[in-house]
Amino acid sequence: FSDPSFLKYDLISGTFATQESGGDYIESGFDSYFGRFNYDYKEKYLLSFSARNDAISSLPKENRQGTFYGGSVGWIVSGESFFSVPFISQLKIRASLAEVGNTDIGSFPYVGTYGPELYGNQSGIVYSNVGNAALRWETSKKLDLGLDFGLWDDRINGSVDYFQNRIDDMILDAPTSPTAGLPGNNISKNIGSMINEGIELTLASENLTGAVQWRTNLTFTYATNEIVSLNNDDDIIFTYTINRVGEPISALYGYEYAGVNPANGNPMYIKGDGTLVQGNPLDNTYYLVNTEDMSDLRQPTTPLSASADRKVLGNTAPKFIGGIGNTFS
Repeated sequence: FSDPSFLKYDLISGTFATQESGGDYIESGFDSYFGRFNYDYKEKYLLSFSARNDAISSLPKENRQGTFYGGSVGWIVSGESFFSVPFISQLKIRASLAEVGNTDIGSFPYVGTYGPELYGNQSGIVYSNVGNAALRWETSKKLDLGLDFGLWDDRINGSVDYFQNRIDDMILDAPTSPTAGLPGNNISKNIGSMINEGIELTLASENLTGAVQWRTNLTFTYATNEIVSLNNDDDIIFTYTINRVGEPISALYGYEYAGVNPANGNPMYIKGDGTLVQGNPLDNTYYLVNTEDMSDLRQPTTPLSASADRKVLGNTAPKFIGGIGNTFS
């Protein structure tokens, strides 16, 4: 190789007609200044305020820096003179609200870049990414309302939280017309918003505290996700998933399967208009399903349509997450 960098950094992915090696090399920068103010009055009333200024190399210079603020309050109710519940050893109410910038937005989506490509059996370089110099910070506004408690001298302690995270100015691939000739028929834009919210529970107990100690930890989280806005509120469709306003991100997207026709083994589907059809995999023909005579193939119909018959089938994220652990010592 004429330049040792090609070996040092493996900058040869896709440049061989017969590829035998590959890799990539990316440098990025992150700069941050952070300040926090905490105030505690009588060990019962808590106040905190923070400010930070971040800059990332993945955004254009004009929009590279972002300033974000956050604050929280807390009230230790169990420290009040009027509080007298024998079995509650600790009780605290808290709330926080903050905005942060998301740094995981890919490598330099604002820059137009070139990449290797084969032309016949010849190696070459093509325009691989269309830059967008107007990209700005993708931000998250986080709200948390919580309750911390301890029972029976903190033999049992835990917390209950309601959280909401609204992400605005999401950097996504906005579809472009195929006639525009842009790589991948898309360009990165700040085009989306979505909300994550849910409830989180943590619980810990000291079951044994003598010579043998036994501690149990329990966690449970229920969360939902919804896309609030997209570029012109248009769907962004992938092979098996879709991003659509009102649905969770990366929702499963496809044809609604209705099982196997027991009379002939044909797969059955429910079309977009609710019609029940069956498909013959041998010749890719489709027929209406006669529920009174499942073997009836006398009513041909149109094949499944990718534009009219696909629908949202479900959520790729779990409805809840939980765990339990025990520690012995």
